Amino acid sequence: MAIEDFQRMNTRWLAAVLLCFTAVSEAQTWDEKGDAGSLPDSAQVTSGAGSLDFIDGSISSLNDADVYRIYLTGNESFSAATQESYGGNADFDTMLFLFDENGYGIYAHDDVDAEGRSRLPKNYPFTPKVPGYYYLVITSADNDPVSRVGQIFPNPEEDFAVYGPSGPGGADPISGYDNEGSESGFYHIALTGAEVANISTPKAVIPAMAASWFNPSEAGHGIMIHLMDAETAWMCWFAFDYQGNPAWICGLGDINGGTLVFDQAFVVEGGNFPPFFNPAQITESPWGSIIITFTGCDTGRMEWMTSAEGFFPGSMPLARLTTSWGYNCQ
Repeated sequence: MAIEDFQRMNTRWLAAVLLCFTAVSEAQTWDEKGDAGSLPDSAQVTSGAGSLDFIDGSISSLNDADVYRIYLTGNESFSAATQESYGGNADFDTMLFLFDENGYGIYAHDDVDAEGRSRLPKNYPFTPKVPGYYYLVITSADNDPVSRVGQIFPNPEEDFAVYGPSGPGGADPISGYDNEGSESGFYHIALTGAEVANISTPKAVIPAMAASWFNPSEAGHGIMIHLMDAETAWMCWFAFDYQGNPAWICGLGDINGGTLVFDQAFVVEGGNFPPFFNPAQITESPWGSIIITFTGCDTGRMEWMTSAEGFFPGSMPLARLTTSWGYNCQ
């Protein structure tokens, strides 16, 4: 099925897709469970399904620090804020920090306003472009993260500054804090470009999931999934490369509970329109890997890794676009 068919189906199936919009875009809040750990190896792992829009918790003592493992969708879409004008809040002077999956600092912010609230902005030079797992840290003012060498982030030379890991300990992963915190209290962190790190209850794969799927916010490209048996799946993603050229990315994969794993996806090239089509001209070039996790019968998340020219790693939410006659979700 060509990409144009997806565009036509988008209109035909609009009423059905609206149901998927609700499931995918519903705001989700993670409430701190007990006391979140203060380092990546003891971080609280956010779980559930879909987007992560808010984190609620508390800094229980002056030198408490809360660390959350989250998933970022990339493309500089991530932001985190305790400032009311961005949907967050806190009743104390906060500091926010973002670390990568290995505990290395990415960027930090102390005061975004006179009340001492904080904001890690999106579309900023430090904002992550690559999707994946990260650690969000919140502390009270002056309780700065340190590595074995020293302070990871510098003290800002100007108010309201966003800064990278240019402190004396910025080249090493986080190992603790300087324990100079000054306040405690409750916080409400507003997020964009984030999802839960762990899909705790994936939906088991059933025949009705053999369908066309797409990202509701990016109508015009999508994937077809065919379930060959209880253990094997086939998929083709009808997309485009970064130069706008059509790309058919396909693969044969394994079904594992609520997850489809395509370890050796490939891109199909070299064809021509009939009667000039020649099967001998078709090539299948290695592309990368794709993982699809179903969070419901109509929703899921797709993650991919690739080093193929014209493509980048990424992730996106999925909504089921079509249904097959005689196969219904229960």
